[in-house]
Amino acid sequence: MDGDNKDKIVVFSAKKRFNLPKISNPFKKSPTKSPKRITGIIVLVIIGLLAGGIYTLVTLRKAPEISGLCKRQASSPIYKDAVRYLDAGRTTKLKDVVNKIKNQEQYDKDPNCLYPVVSYYLFMHDADNARKNYDLLEKAYNSKKGFSKDYGPAVASLSSLKQRTENTEKQNADLDKNNNVWLNYYKAQNKK
Repeated sequence: MDGDNKDKIVVFSAKKRFNLPKISNPFKKSPTKSPKRITGIIVLVIIGLLAGGIYTLVTLRKAPEISGLCKRQASSPIYKDAVRYLDAGRTTKLKDVVNKIKNQEQYDKDPNCLYPVVSYYLFMHDADNARKNYDLLEKAYNSKKGFSKDYGPAVASLSSLKQRTENTEKQNADLDKNNNVWLNYYKAQNKK
């Protein structure tokens, strides 16, 4: 029997000798794991889209978009008209624009709408309406944004509008005082 063992060759396997676990290739597709991965990815994408949609809805509801009512848009020529008629010589046309602006919802919250309104009342020396609309403008005005650049370089600053409003109020008070003096003089002359 000793002769029979000499002819046998013993082969050792590295797997059995070191008892290493089998490592699977991560790039090799497994038919049982692929649908689970795809389903998981789809669920994550849907959750992400839902979360983004909910976030967008919540942020949009916090502050309704009110700026830009008088911006140049194809559907609203109000802004273009306001820019075109913003000088003292075109008050009749500007009055029509101001009436259109005042018919806009929340115009009193948009400084670009209020600017031509205040300017119109200043052109007309209507101190009461100029003051009322200036006060609305002062609340709506954002100093970081300012007025629209499309008004051009001649756009008045908020402080300039304030000064003009105060001057108009003073002029109207002086006129009322002078009118009262003349009215009293006229009454005195007619009594004789």
